[in-house]
Amino acid sequence: MSYLLRKISITKWQPNLSQEPQHYTADAITGCTRTTRNTLSVWHSETMDFASEDVEKLIVALATTMQTPDTIDLIWLEPEWLNEAGVTIEATMGGSKFTDINHEHRDLVGIDHSLLAKVGQHIVQQYNRDRIIYYKRISRPNLITLMNKWVNERNVVKIDELNEKWQKVLAA
Repeated sequence: MSYLLRKISITKWQPNLSQEPQHYTADAITGCTRTTRNTLSVWHSETMDFASEDVEKLIVALATTMQTPDTIDLIWLEPEWLNEAGVTIEATMGGSKFTDINHEHRDLVGIDHSLLAKVGQHIVQQYNRDRIIYYKRISRPNLITLMNKWVNERNVVKIDELNEKWQKVLAA
């Protein structure tokens, strides 16, 4: 089975966790599931094990696209559920600085108002389903430690290609 990893802002979703989809706040939809050219970015994985090396690579790839090291919230989405809801998933090359993993990038494409609501519904369902399995918060210090491992120890991401704020933290 495969899964899709999405970075979310759980604070935006908190007011919606006990709501029906038609009552979700606009902030969650517009602030957390912000689209570009009617697509949403996700990362493909064959495992949901946040401690696995494969998932670490996805998190690092995602982190390389961030402007600054910060706490992140992650949620596992299920491609089968999304497909049944009418969401199309396309393999697209990611734009991360972890180029070896960019082939695992996917886009949810053709997202309109109705499909965006369904994606939001799935995010809430996954969070409420089992937070230990489907959701993970990675603190800023833990994200920096993870980035340090893959940038400075394993040398799979070039530090000089990262944002200046990342460079400053990882060079310290």
